Amino acid sequence: MHGSKLVKKLHRLVIFFLLLSLHQATHAKTIVVGGSANLKASIYGSWSTAIYQEAFKRLGYEFSYLGYPGQRVRYLFEDGKLDGEVNRISSYNHNRKNLIRVKESHFTMTSNAYSNIPNLSLNSWEDLDNTEYKVEYRRGSKLFRDLLTPRVPTKNLSQVNTTEQGVKKLILGRTDVFVELDFPVTYELQRLDSNRYDRAKIYTVGVLATKPSYLFLHKKHEKLAQKLSLVLRKMKQEGLIIKLKQRVLAELK
Repeated sequence: MHGSKLVKKLHRLVIFFLLLSLHQATHAKTIVVGGSANLKASIYGSWSTAIYQEAFKRLGYEFSYLGYPGQRVRYLFEDGKLDGEVNRISSYNHNRKNLIRVKESHFTMTSNAYSNIPNLSLNSWEDLDNTEYKVEYRRGSKLFRDLLTPRVPTKNLSQVNTTEQGVKKLILGRTDVFVELDFPVTYELQRLDSNRYDRAKIYTVGVLATKPSYLFLHKKHEKLAQKLSLVLRKMKQEGLIIKLKQRVLAELK
């Protein structure tokens, strides 16, 4: 009799642990990161999402990338609602003790100068020193803010909330130069209503920078960040990063 009860109890324990392991297997931890809504909507956003979905999958996690306007990402992170921030330059965590950088970058991003002045040439940030041109950039970009603010007179420097706004203002002649990443501009130009906005009025007048892009995580994920860096390196060696870019580009055609 007692043996029968013991067998039933053991049977129930086995079922419990089987269900528990099944639950854990089907409910992987999710890492939620934030970034610019403009970037998320571009090829850079789709590409980085594909990269980190695969990278975190190899480490037993799910990955979610949420896009927000301007500085809202930082506030959400500091409120504890995000595990990190993605598609940031290497110095992004300067004076932010809770952010650590995943040492391996996922890809590089190109920053261009666009203009409605066809013969204009801007080959470096220094070409904008004390410029009389009306220059604009997207709010929330630390790189653009840090490099343009000391160079462009305050009266000639402005910000927009989205890439779309910057592109439209340039076409309409309200600004002379718009500084932005290449893929987001390409994406917005493709979406414009050609009856209202003449794409031919925008020229790429210079490549200002090509910078590696990184994921930053909360310092509580320090060990995970170390593992993730190794996974990214392995994915590069496998040629997978490039393959994922090709897949993203193919899906957009």
